[in-house]
Amino acid sequence: MKLSQTTEEIFSVFGLGEGIDVMADAGFDAVDLAFYNLMCRDEFSEDNAEKTCEKILRRVRNAGICVNQAHAPFPSCRFLPDGSPDMEYCREAFGRIVRSIRCAAQLGAGIIVVHPFETRDKRVQKEMNLDYYTKLEPFCRQYGIKLGIENMYGTSMTDRSKLIPNVCSRGCELAEYVDSLPRDTFTACLDVGHAGLTGESADEAVRGLGKDRLGALHVHDTDFIRDLHTIPYQGKTDWEAFTDALSDTGYAGDLTLEVLDGYFRPYRKNKELMRAALRLLAGTGRDLIDRIEEKQQKKGTQR
Repeated sequence: MKLSQTTEEIFSVFGLGEGIDVMADAGFDAVDLAFYNLMCRDEFSEDNAEKTCEKILRRVRNAGICVNQAHAPFPSCRFLPDGSPDMEYCREAFGRIVRSIRCAAQLGAGIIVVHPFETRDKRVQKEMNLDYYTKLEPFCRQYGIKLGIENMYGTSMTDRSKLIPNVCSRGCELAEYVDSLPRDTFTACLDVGHAGLTGESADEAVRGLGKDRLGALHVHDTDFIRDLHTIPYQGKTDWEAFTDALSDTGYAGDLTLEVLDGYFRPYRKNKELMRAALRLLAGTGRDLIDRIEEKQQKKGTQR
């Protein structure tokens, strides 16, 4: 099981090149390349993206690691006050997502996560998302990469500080999306923190998805109130139950951390502290992997 971490916070401090080396030095086996801000930069334009990815791939290989998965730009679609799609934004977003699919495949990623989107009319939400994913399917097939669908949350209309279930929020709902699409092209990416924010424990979501649907993870911790994206063991997630569930279901993917500003904020102005924070994060991720693999070995011995 490879240990990975998203690149967003690291690249913002160290840049693309040095950031890869820093992640390798910290102890990660792979990186989850976050394209959501990069796709608006000139080096990832239609004309420059391929050459930029060639440079990144060389740097990754020289560092002795790999790109295991990626994250497409979001939101995938945006809506006007009357509930109709903002067509100009949606066209531009679709192009950025397709370009990120191509880049992720060029970098060797096996999965790229594309967020589902919320609609005002919940009766058509699933249909619209499945239609959107179906439009992306030919590009995934062309470039040889799977698309990961992530569980999301929404915000209460009466209390904007309260997070509530929204689109694919629970394991059973995410399973329905995956089951409605070709299994060889689509998979589920379980966001551990999002599960806790919508009233379902991460272990329940893992069991609801099962081995055949669950292909990727976004691992981070939360207080079940805010989307903190902080380091595991600092929130309320039951990590013992989570690692039990991954072991019991036979999860065969990587452990990819999606730890962001909720953890890194105090260290961003000091590169040495960022390096130390990354080493602690890698050690924490490695501890989770050890728990999963020890439980899997124990189960194998008992059989």
